[in-house]
Amino acid sequence: MAKRTIFFFGNGDPKLPILSKVITLLFGHRTFTHILLFLVIVGAVLFMFVPVPAVSIGVLAGMVSHYILDAATKKRH
Repeated sequence: MAKRTIFFFGNGDPKLPILSKVITLLFGHRTFTHILLFLVIVGAVLFMFVPVPAVSIGVLAGMVSHYILDAATKKRH
């Protein structure tokens, strides 16, 4: 069976390297774009394609709690 690469969840390499570099230069890595922009995009897609609003709200609440917990943890670099 062939392995499928999904656009957002591939092997970690940017699928659009030029766009990735521009966004990183403008906003930094995993700051504004990782949190707010992604949340807005996912929310819009969920509310357009998921017929039950409670499911969309639950997914978004899970994402927000993930971001809050990420911010609360110590970074190891």
